[in-house]
Amino acid sequence: DHIKEAVEGDTPWDTLGALLIKVGEANKAEEIYRKLLGQNPNELSRAHYMHQLGAIRELQRNELESIEYHRKALAIK
Repeated sequence: DHIKEAVEGDTPWDTLGALLIKVGEANKAEEIYRKLLGQNPNELSRAHYMHQLGAIRELQRNELESIEYHRKALAIK
């Protein structure tokens, strides 16, 4: 229950992606969020997935791409 409270997403895949980010598995999380984006999500979900990709890039120490993903997420909202 503690993990469920700490990491919760809109879908099981989103929850898994968020958990992978939390435990530092950025590459695996990125794969999940790219697949989710490929499923033509609604705008709110698309913005969330872009935000998550920004967080992943931050973990990977790629600040410029992180900022770009966050900008794209904000532009959607």
